[in-house]
Amino acid sequence: MEDIQGVAIARCYGFFTVEIESNSEVLDGAGSDADYDEECATACNDKTFISVLVLERLGDVIPINIPLKALKPHEIYSDMDRFGIEHMNIRWRNILAAPAAQQSTVCPYHGHMHRWRVVDFDLSRKSNHSHSHIESASGSWLRTILDGLEEPYVVEPWD
Repeated sequence: MEDIQGVAIARCYGFFTVEIESNSEVLDGAGSDADYDEECATACNDKTFISVLVLERLGDVIPINIPLKALKPHEIYSDMDRFGIEHMNIRWRNILAAPAAQQSTVCPYHGHMHRWRVVDFDLSRKSNHSHSHIESASGSWLRTILDGLEEPYVVEPWD
């Protein structure tokens, strides 16, 4: 998937794990522990670790109530389909604006820079199905979601 990092999916700068003292307080990015997630810190062999995935900074979610045909968000999913990646979490809030053009890479499959990136791969899986099979399966969800955005209403199939 490195071929589509910074093209159709967020560019990954690294996955970092650090040992922290057991009496440490872990805060979210806003500096508050109000939304602290117990799964955020993992106990392993009487040591506590925290892991951070660093991705490129992306923009807002795909806009609502505008024609999406020119924005071509379906192409980013097509790029993942080529690698046998089934995203399994196709939803409006997982399609974010790409960074400025000078930070983007031309897609090797479509010949232009995509304006969007897909995020949230925790439910994704590698599939042995063909590109066309995966594209067909993900395409039905994607069409439903994108058609809703033009109407305007947000379809969130798993809420």
